[in-house]
Amino acid sequence: MKEILLFSFLCTLWSTTWLVAKLGLNGMPPIAAAAVRFLFAALILGGVLAFRRKLVFPTRDALPTILSAGVLGIGIHYALIYWGISQLASGSVAALSATMPLFVGLFERLRSTQEAASGSFFLGTAISLMGLFFLYVPAGAGFSPLGTIAVLVATAVGALNMIIARSNRKNFEVDQMNFYSQVIGGTILLGLSLLFESDRVVVLNFQSVGALLYLTVLGTVGAFSAFYTLLRSWPASRVSIAFLVYPVGAVFFGAAVMGEPLGPETWAGAAAVLLGFLVTRSGEAFGRRIRRLAVGTACVFLFAVVGV
Repeated sequence: MKEILLFSFLCTLWSTTWLVAKLGLNGMPPIAAAAVRFLFAALILGGVLAFRRKLVFPTRDALPTILSAGVLGIGIHYALIYWGISQLASGSVAALSATMPLFVGLFERLRSTQEAASGSFFLGTAISLMGLFFLYVPAGAGFSPLGTIAVLVATAVGALNMIIARSNRKNFEVDQMNFYSQVIGGTILLGLSLLFESDRVVVLNFQSVGALLYLTVLGTVGAFSAFYTLLRSWPASRVSIAFLVYPVGAVFFGAAVMGEPLGPETWAGAAAVLLGFLVTRSGEAFGRRIRRLAVGTACVFLFAVVGV
């Protein structure tokens, strides 16, 4: 029950962070905004750990996870994501990031572990991605090839970090790992910002400061604690299903707050995402029935795509 609540909390927060991040970019260069977000989050976590007298050097066994989370999960991943947000609609970035389960499932298969993703998982993910196509098209009023590639590479890197964290789940304490990884990742992002964004003007206003506070406290301290806690309990492929769920919320939030385009196809896309989610969670007995339904639905969507 605890894991289900954490999963719901994570999906709700991540449904809003894409939009809030885009709002925050109005006043700050994208990579600089990411650097400030993670360094401030590290400051908060460091204060909490110091108050609890748990601010200690990480163990040697925890270092691989910390370095992976800091360099891959934050430094590289968010540099590309935040740049992609500046090029694409927030719902489009969330939809592209929904390929995370595919990357996670492939990496699990390559590792040949007992937690390797099943055929139902891949089929459900494919159905959900087809649904997200209907969310992506109306949400993505502007298309940027480079922005799209950046988000996909960021997603693959994030998936690799999930596999590493899951593999070393017994060797790290969540708060300490988050603190050190955010220091590392935030420092990398700050260096990238100084290197590539030194000519950009920083304009702080109520909107950008509010967005950064939200992303720091809830989107980073809260969400990342839930994320890595789930990775200690669930297989990486199961946790990655969150990336299929929250893009739906991101599109609706974007439409409600920023007026990003929202058409009737959105409802069809959302229904397909839900169906795909059910397929990923289906067992063998129920799975045979729902897979037949999923294949039929996929055919309908393919005809619709051709029509689009």
